[in-house]
Amino acid sequence: MMIPSYSLAPVFGISISEQRKIYFNHRNTLISLLSNTLNEHTHGLIRRFYPKGTDFNYVTHRRVAALEHLLNTRGRKSLGYRSPNEVFLTHLQAA
Repeated sequence: MMIPSYSLAPVFGISISEQRKIYFNHRNTLISLLSNTLNEHTHGLIRRFYPKGTDFNYVTHRRVAALEHLLNTRGRKSLGYRSPNEVFLTHLQAA
């Protein structure tokens, strides 16, 4: 699916005059559904710390890194209550 670049210009920080093709994959598939569900859940977790409208110009890199660590070491039901870090390290050691 191709979407006119002007409709997403503010999102990607591009000007309307630029000609770009933006493609999205996994449309209307189970992978898309699961991916979107996980993304929305993660966004909800982030919003607990930084409500909608937060100006990230005033959030330090240290605070963002602390939240990133918290989310990556938190168990998730979708991963069998293992953390993303645990799953990553398991795959890394198997390789």
